[in-house]
Amino acid sequence: PAAESAEATPLVRMNSWPEAETLKQEKETLGFYVSSHPLEEWGNWARAFTPLKLLGLKDLPQDKRVIVAAMVQSVRTIIVKNGRSAGQKMAILTIEDSGGTADAVLFANVYQQFGHLFESDQPKFFMGRLDHSRGDPQIIVDRLVPIDGHPLEQGTIQVMLRSQRLNGSAPAKAAAVRDLLAQQPDPSDLSLAKSPRPVEIIIETDDAWVLVDPKGLKHAQLRPDLVRRLCDELGDDSVRLAGGVSIELNKDDRRKQYARG
Repeated sequence: PAAESAEATPLVRMNSWPEAETLKQEKETLGFYVSSHPLEEWGNWARAFTPLKLLGLKDLPQDKRVIVAAMVQSVRTIIVKNGRSAGQKMAILTIEDSGGTADAVLFANVYQQFGHLFESDQPKFFMGRLDHSRGDPQIIVDRLVPIDGHPLEQGTIQVMLRSQRLNGSAPAKAAAVRDLLAQQPDPSDLSLAKSPRPVEIIIETDDAWVLVDPKGLKHAQLRPDLVRRLCDELGDDSVRLAGGVSIELNKDDRRKQYARG
């Protein structure tokens, strides 16, 4: 039969999108994410610096200094009409994490300094002071950092070994943790790594915290791949930076002028 003699149509193999592109298409098409949230892959890294979520902003006091990891949902730029920044751009952002949204305000000096970061749709760390003067909480931003960067300076890397997760394997896990901390970063990651920071290994039991001497390993470089591998070994939220300092780069506070409209 003619149908049997016809040449078969060759199959075309289509490459699947990378996860980032899949999420982008979901958001643009549906208005929300289906597969996951873009912040999920950065969850342990972000929580090493801050546990705060956007929904928790409403429970914090006026002028509280905050750090959040979030996506930029929208950017609205405004031309400043008065004052020494007249004619310059400022921006009001809607930012989102997996639990909610909030507004973030970048005055002209901050927008000039960090506006180029909006060219990337990757998550970011937002640092600033909380403002309730307009009802819903807003972050008056003084500093932005890409999600693979460091929003906190100084501090001590604390690695938590929780007994209820380890089922008696704490000694072996402690040795594995020490090996991971001792490994040098890939040279391609050096641009992300800050100066080495002090290290503490803590075994957490139901009754106490036990500080373990890492046998000569006193410092390590805090970087995303290290946090990811440690949390793969020990479970989520097993790494944090204790005593880190959030550097306020822009102290020119114009909230009163903004509140007046």
